[in-house]
Amino acid sequence: PCWKVFDAFMYCMTPINQAHSYYERGIPEWCPDLMNKWMLCMRIKWKDPEDAARIKREQLDPPLIGHFWEFHPSYATEARRAYGTDAKIASVPDGENTRPPALATQRGENSS
Repeated sequence: PCWKVFDAFMYCMTPINQAHSYYERGIPEWCPDLMNKWMLCMRIKWKDPEDAARIKREQLDPPLIGHFWEFHPSYATEARRAYGTDAKIASVPDGENTRPPALATQRGENSS
């Protein structure tokens, strides 16, 4: 909704937000980016639904980057369940244990 973008833009320009940004980072927060987002959101409202959806997807929605860690192959299913995406799986040399010994013994698995 455009009102959320507008609200963020208006908050960006408040003295308290600018003072906080200046205190935290040493520079004031840059608000024209939020203004451009709000103007784009308002323009989308006048487009036909297909164009509006395409523009929103390309310019307003943040890209999904997924999980950036590499997981041991034995954790692939657990990582998929926990994070909801296919995680990167690290390559494991042949003959290496499927789970680290400390974790296998904690879970009551036989480490042989």
